[in-house]
Amino acid sequence: MKRLIVLLILIFTMTACSSSNEEKTAGIVFGEIVGENELEAINVFELGEKVNFLVETESNLGVEQVDVQLNIMNPDKSEWEKVTSSSLPTNPESNQIMNGLDGSIFEQLGPGAYQLEVKYKDQTVKGDFVVEE
Repeated sequence: MKRLIVLLILIFTMTACSSSNEEKTAGIVFGEIVGENELEAINVFELGEKVNFLVETESNLGVEQVDVQLNIMNPDKSEWEKVTSSSLPTNPESNQIMNGLDGSIFEQLGPGAYQLEVKYKDQTVKGDFVVEE
């Protein structure tokens, strides 16, 4: 099972990256932690459940912190609205970020479509997920 998860993440990473010389990211993978450093990829969570995420880059991050922003979809306007933002410390020598959003955030905000943005250097990586009741 662990090998399957790793294979799926590798396939996702390989298909999301281009062959140019510019640094690219694979995007954000959401999921449930199933090992020390492994995620089982999912993008639909239950209300109150922790939302874990992984961002992986082709080269080292090169920064000591990234900016993380949580957005929620406004169904009336069909637009993303900022909920909160924060800085997250990182290891500049690392090529991945793995962290999570506490489930209590979504208990307060309620079910809906959410977007997570991770910004570092001149890159912005976005990923969408859903929280259900």
